[in-house]
Amino acid sequence: MKSKILKKLTHGELKIAWLFWLFPIFAFVLTGALYYRYLEARGPQLKIHFTDAAGIDVEKTQVRFRGVTVGKVESIELTPDVKGVIAIIRLDRSAKNLAVEGSDFFIVQPQIDYRGIRGLETILSGSYIRIDLGKGKSKFEFEGKTEGTNTDPNELVIRYFLSTEAVESIGLGDSVNYRGMKIGSVTNISFSKGGQSIKVEIGIEKKFVRYIRENTFFWQSAGIEANLGLFGSKIKVGSLESIIKGAINIATPDPAGKMALAEAQFSLLKSAPKDFEKWAPNLLGYSSEPAP
Repeated sequence: MKSKILKKLTHGELKIAWLFWLFPIFAFVLTGALYYRYLEARGPQLKIHFTDAAGIDVEKTQVRFRGVTVGKVESIELTPDVKGVIAIIRLDRSAKNLAVEGSDFFIVQPQIDYRGIRGLETILSGSYIRIDLGKGKSKFEFEGKTEGTNTDPNELVIRYFLSTEAVESIGLGDSVNYRGMKIGSVTNISFSKGGQSIKVEIGIEKKFVRYIRENTFFWQSAGIEANLGLFGSKIKVGSLESIIKGAINIATPDPAGKMALAEAQFSLLKSAPKDFEKWAPNLLGYSSEPAP
């Protein structure tokens, strides 16, 4: 039967029939070649563990090394114990050597603290994951961090705790000032165990801890303070940051007490102690290191 049909087909018709089958075969081969090139161009897939996915968007959050985009987040999933998340990222092939032991992965977000404002570029472009290159064998699963948790030994902060009935104008990141100079920031605010008071945690830069003494006073500072009376008025305007956010001021009477222990607790007053401007204690006669 086939031979009879072929006899009826002219040479031109056979050529057209052959071309008809050639196109799908060519398309299949081309698709396979393009897919192979796509797979070759892709780098390794990594799993990065974070405490939460704040600031991470699937298919949007970039992975950067030395300011160059070297990958992006493909998906996010919960850890089996639901205590964290896993960001699945895909590196470019050119960045495959970044997936090694010792590499650190940080979520970079805008931050305001005693060192100033950091991560401003993320306001427009969004948060991103920064890689700090390690050295070792290939590795494909890492513990991620939020930028700022990897403490530089030269930028250590010492914690202290302040207790108050209420915080009226204090928030996370607000500055802690001594004589108008920022020496630390508010790092956490929480209720006491019984809920009767507020506990404010502050971090003081290590080189300034000698200003924190056992008899140091702490008080909430509003950006604008007014003292109106019948025979005169006094208005005091603080820094722009304290006007926008608020701040905590400190002062130590003369004579200064011993240097406060790390994590020592103080009362946070609602207003400044009387005549604190006249206090001028000598704070240089002690070691700059807090007692253990």
